[in-house]
Amino acid sequence: MTAFTIFLGDTGSEVAVAARKHHSTAILLDHKNWPTVIADRTPSVVYTALGDLPNDSQTIYKILDSADQIVYCPPQQWSDNKTIDPYDITDSIQGNTEWFLFLINNQKHNVSNFDLAHVSCSEALQLQDTRKTNNRQLWLAGCSITHGIGVDSDQRYGEILARQLDLPVAFLTAPGSSIPWVADQILRSDIQANDIVVWGITDENRFCYWQYNNTVGHVNSAHRKWQPKINFSERTLDKLLTDGNCFYQALIHIHQVVNFCKKINAQLLLFGIFESSTLSLNLATLDPYTHYHNPATHSDNRSKSFIDLGSDQSHPGPKQHQHYADFCIKELQHRQYI
Repeated sequence: MTAFTIFLGDTGSEVAVAARKHHSTAILLDHKNWPTVIADRTPSVVYTALGDLPNDSQTIYKILDSADQIVYCPPQQWSDNKTIDPYDITDSIQGNTEWFLFLINNQKHNVSNFDLAHVSCSEALQLQDTRKTNNRQLWLAGCSITHGIGVDSDQRYGEILARQLDLPVAFLTAPGSSIPWVADQILRSDIQANDIVVWGITDENRFCYWQYNNTVGHVNSAHRKWQPKINFSERTLDKLLTDGNCFYQALIHIHQVVNFCKKINAQLLLFGIFESSTLSLNLATLDPYTHYHNPATHSDNRSKSFIDLGSDQSHPGPKQHQHYADFCIKELQHRQYI
């Protein structure tokens, strides 16, 4: 039996030209003739587009599934003047067409000229830093304190640690970031056995949110500026930030990182830099965890708990970062990581 081939593209002329170049008797397969054509498989080469077929997903799948081979012929310009949106696949003709092709190819592996490399949510998968060496290195993870807001980059405690340990360092940090976001950065990074990972744990009442402009918004009580962009009312935002789900997400993500580092033999230090008392006590039995406490500056007010302040008069200053580094060195020695 002669193989039945469908050339699939858009409603313009390009798909017809491609099909007839392959076989001069190729005809248009449309909503009128499709039952007869796929039943008789005559002619053996046809061309079509979603706009030519019945507006019914089951029928479209049935038609495409009848082919022995499908040749994808995307046009230079789609008739709806759109290209595929990886965050909303069905918003375009291209997206819908490639969705059907994916379904068929996933089962029959008979679609040619079909590559989904352009379907990439790269913005959502962005890592803040990369591995620096094939040898042992240091990784710092955390929010604005570990990121170094308010001090020069070489004054942040992670850079001080790197100099003291004589190790290359990568920073998986972002101002205002949440525990789940940081955990994801750690879990997807190229961390290897014997690397040292220092995670500055902050409070659990935060979350990350994907915004309309394809960027991550870090939402916490000090970042109400994100509220209009994520279209939450103040009441809803307050509820989300104080809901028990934040604690749950923080706890399970920390345990995921502990498990990951243990499995790959990376040396993890969970440095409780500004976590809540509830989270702190729930982490107390984890071997990698230690809580930072400076009795000389103890205060319930965040800015007053720092030895000095950075240039923004809100985050810790150079002296406080040096104190963090000294504390971490002692903890790393205690665990015999160094």
